Amino acid sequence: MSRPLGMTALLHSKANKSSQQMSRPFGRDSMNVSTTLLRWLHSKQGKIMEPGIFYNYKHAPTHLFVPGATYMLTAGTYKKDRFFDIAKKKNAVSKCLHNVSKEMNWKIIAWVVLDNHYHTLLTASESGNNSVAAFVKKLHRRISINTNRLDNIKGRHVMENYWDKCITYEKSYWARLNYINNNPVKHGYVESAADYPFGSYYYSQKEDWTELEKQYPWNTINEKDDF
Repeated sequence: MSRPLGMTALLHSKANKSSQQMSRPFGRDSMNVSTTLLRWLHSKQGKIMEPGIFYNYKHAPTHLFVPGATYMLTAGTYKKDRFFDIAKKKNAVSKCLHNVSKEMNWKIIAWVVLDNHYHTLLTASESGNNSVAAFVKKLHRRISINTNRLDNIKGRHVMENYWDKCITYEKSYWARLNYINNNPVKHGYVESAADYPFGSYYYSQKEDWTELEKQYPWNTINEKDDF
């Protein structure tokens, strides 16, 4: 299982940013999200637009895909049932996330798996064919198959809708990274994030996150997380 990006590399990346407000998504050098949003609003349709791609689905949020951008991705189980209630299942979800990311050329920055949902921060593939929708479809199919196999059940609906956010500001990036790290604390699983073994923070305890957690508090951001 791949480990999260080390603090030294993260701080180096942070030092290279001259402003908290970014005109482009993290990980993307040739795409201005604001311009794409404006073009889409003018079109009044959720149709393919290059280089940003919008996906509209009935009863689901509109998804913007920018190849190479960084995303915060959240997804929950069907009816918020606690399908990932034991260590073996959480580890299986984590393995699915890492395997699918590798197969589709996405790069995981941070992740956490809880009883009925997961959060991850990751950089999208540069290929427009490996969109957020395609990534999630493959990931959730893999998670469903593995979870049902562990429970000896066939065809059960496991995963529900997902929410994604294209990160365009440095402050948003670091706050959401801290949010993922501390999500088990938010939901009352542990008192200290360092004690929760089903996420990237557990594997980066040798790093000092204190300064970043103070500067970019995780409990001030608004994310879909009523699980």
